[in-house]
Amino acid sequence: MNKRLIATAYHEAGHVAARLLTNRRFKKVTIIPSKGKVDNQIESFGHVDSVGIGIDWDGLSFVRPLEFRKFFISDFISVSGVVAEKIHTGRFNYGGANSDFRHWEDTTLLNLSEELGRKYQKFLFKYTEEVFSMDENWRNITAIAESLLEKKTLKYNEVLDVVKQSNIIFYQSVERKKIEIEQTKTMLTHPEK
Repeated sequence: MNKRLIATAYHEAGHVAARLLTNRRFKKVTIIPSKGKVDNQIESFGHVDSVGIGIDWDGLSFVRPLEFRKFFISDFISVSGVVAEKIHTGRFNYGGANSDFRHWEDTTLLNLSEELGRKYQKFLFKYTEEVFSMDENWRNITAIAESLLEKKTLKYNEVLDVVKQSNIIFYQSVERKKIEIEQTKTMLTHPEK
């Protein structure tokens, strides 16, 4: 299978996972390249059609503590694609994430000093990588990416079904493993003669 398509599936699955983790709905996610404009890009390898979160960016200040949460959630979603792709491939691919960073740079980083901007960027990437590296989150990202590779486009409810099924299969395998461990313990403590 095409490496670019696989990387795109993980990239978009990262955006979707970040939206699910922050309770931000979306209409659909796709890995079908677009020829027209998406987020002011001439071409896109994939994208998430989002439902607006109703943030009025004019007049917001990142440095006001009550507004930090709004910026952080938006920034977390923005970098989540490139971070998921990096975890999967082992390297950052900033080239495919231009539109992801454009909004972030124009709002959050523009309002910070250069030093604070660097620290925030480092923290955001590390935080996102840690969240995505948690077993349950990475399992869900992988399930979404695999489903995208199979179906190419998923609606919001289909993504929820993929995540639910991923967790059911995981917990069933955990239960099977527990039974195997108990059977092994029983065999060791009560060997048949």
